[in-house]
Order: sequence, then structure tokens, then C-alpha cells
Amino acid sequence: MNYYLALAAVIGCAICNGTAVILEKIGVDEQPRQSSFNSAFVVKLVSNAPYMAGIVLDIIGWLLTLVAVRALPLFLVQSVISANIVIAALLDELVLRRRLPRSAYGLILMIIVGLTVLASTAAPTQVNQPITDWYQWSALILLIILSLVGSVLVKLKARAAAIGLAVIAGIAFGGISIVGRLLIINVPFWHFLESPLSWVLIAYSGLGMLFFSIALQRTSATTVNAVAVALQTIAPAAIGLALLGDGVRDGYWPVMITAMTVTLIGAVVLASLRSTVAAKVRGA
Repeated sequence: MNYYLALAAVIGCAICNGTAVILEKIGVDEQPRQSSFNSAFVVKLVSNAPYMAGIVLDIIGWLLTLVAVRALPLFLVQSVISANIVIAALLDELVLRRRLPRSAYGLILMIIVGLTVLASTAAPTQVNQPITDWYQWSALILLIILSLVGSVLVKLKARAAAIGLAVIAGIAFGGISIVGRLLIINVPFWHFLESPLSWVLIAYSGLGMLFFSIALQRTSATTVNAVAVALQTIAPAAIGLALLGDGVRDGYWPVMITAMTVTLIGAVVLASLRSTVAAKVRGA
């Protein structure tokens, strides 16, 4: 697959995800706070127009991710996706009327520079390695663990529980890229549904969206997005480099690590800055 086509796909994914988080925040804010799983909550979300618009954008982003991971290393894919925090912060100001501090523009520039340098370090990626039972069982076991831990956290009222839900959502979203890399997609496209991994991928998507939505009810959209972005960036990047054949250009390892660190720090600090400002506004 063409490198630039895959890069365009992952940039499109970042735009979709950043816009989706604001729409979903609007939707879940209109619902009663949840202390457990219940079908009524799901039904209300499905009937909420802003939330469903966000879900549609998430699905588009998910499909674009599947395109991107076929040709790009996961450390690049996930770092570009992390830039969705920039889109979310800008829309947070325009739509939710939370003013963007001047220092945030420096962080946005920091993220853009980091991503540009990171893209230059990526080596061609091999995606057609054999899929072993170990990979499939590991993906399934992790999915079960995340579900169980999330079921406990959703019953807790502490703010830390909301952060925990965002962590689980981030790991689940990262799992989409990992499983997407493992999937062998044949023509016609729908044959990928014959693989058990395809259903694990769909389950990761649903789990991530559910816990992400509940976390959005309990703290700011930017905080939830920042935590999720950090986890969905670090975990797949490490697994891709260690196990899935991702590569870095010869002599560019220090540059890659520095650029990825700069990008991730920029995203997390931007989110923290936005959360602090939002808290001051609510307390005024």
C-alpha cells in the first residue's frame, strides 16, 4: 500500500476521533450519571443525535486505522492518532465555549513538529507475519480482564475511577490497531469476518466506546481523551516494535524516541492545561 495514502488515512482518523470526542461529550452530558451497566443507558445514547454522530465518526476513524496499520509502523500510527487531542481542544473552545490558553498554541506546534520528525524515522513495515494461537488467546484474555476491571470501576464514584475507565478505554482503542495489524484481510473485504480476530477487534471497539462514554460523564472531555490517548499510543507502539515487525530507519532510534516523547508529552500537557482551565471556569 502507498505510504502517503496510509499516512492520509491515519491523519483522517485523528480528525474523526478528535471531533467525535466532543460530540460524545455533549451526548453523555445529557444523560443521568451511571453507577452500573444498564440497557436504558445504551438506548438513550443510541437515540441521542450528537452522540451517534460521534459514533459514526469513530467508526470511520476505525476503518481508516485498519488502512493505516497495513503500511505504517504502530508507533507512527498511534502517535498521529494522539494528535486528535489538538482537534478536541480547538473544538472544545468553539463548541463548548472553553477558552484555549495562549500557551496551548505552543503545545500544538510542539505536537505537529514531533509528528513531522517521527514520520521521517519510520522504516517499511511487514504486516503479513503468521498469526499464532498465542496472539489470539492473548488478545481475548486481555479483553476479558479489561471488561472485569471496568465493571468494578464503573460502580465507584471517585474521580480516580473515571481516570481508570479512561485507561481501560485507551488500552482497548490501542488493541484495535494491534488486532488490525494481525488480521489478514482478503478480497472481498467482508471475508475478514470469518476470522475470530475480527470479532475480538469489534469487541475491543465496543468496550472502548462504552467505558470512554461513561468516563466522559465524570470528568472533562479533554482529560478523558488525554489519558486514553497516552495509553493507546504507548502500548501498541511497544508491542509493534517488540513483536510485530515494526522498524525504525538505521541510526534513527534516538530521533524516533525523542520525537514520540515530544508528541506524547505535548498531547498530555495540552489536555492537562485544558482541564485546569475548565475547572477554574466551573468554580467561578
